[in-house]
Amino acid sequence: MIRSEISPGENPDPGHQTISSKSQIHQILVPVDAIHTNLSDFSPILRMARRLGAKATLLHCYVAPPSFDFAVGDAALADVSVHCRRVRTRLYALATAARNLYSNCIGRCAFGCPSVQIIRQSRELKADLIAIPLPLDLTRWSWLPEELLDELVRKADCPVLCVPAQKFRPEELPTSIEDLAPGGPVKLPATLAVSKNRRAA
Repeated sequence: MIRSEISPGENPDPGHQTISSKSQIHQILVPVDAIHTNLSDFSPILRMARRLGAKATLLHCYVAPPSFDFAVGDAALADVSVHCRRVRTRLYALATAARNLYSNCIGRCAFGCPSVQIIRQSRELKADLIAIPLPLDLTRWSWLPEELLDELVRKADCPVLCVPAQKFRPEELPTSIEDLAPGGPVKLPATLAVSKNRRAA
């Protein structure tokens, strides 16, 4: 298993968390598509993580695009390598932007099938929750949303939560950690909770 982790430096949040001592959620795994996922797609998850005092890990599962399926030779390998570096650079930028909202957030890149890697990384991290921002471009990974979610619900060791994207107007988007005052009201959109032996709530 090959994976890399991106953390733009240590910058722990100041201040006190209001419910972290009561929460049993300390690690949240957030699958993202580094190319197409926007900060607003998972900002509600970051707010939830801050409220809980949990660490958020953005996970991109790298799979070479179908356009490389029939590529051969050293040049093809070089092209895949360049593409992979570009994706990781985008993930680094996404993780850096996320840290402006919540500093206890890192990016992690794993290589392989998304369903396998999400489960594997959740176990390695001992994740207490897998939070999936919607819409997540799953069709690029050759998975329909229902198929991937069903796979995660059946095999994950922790609950799975689907969180619809919250659309901000530019002037409403918090630009610093101070904008997310501890103890302040945290408004989340309606969420779709999915866990083992339970249908969507």
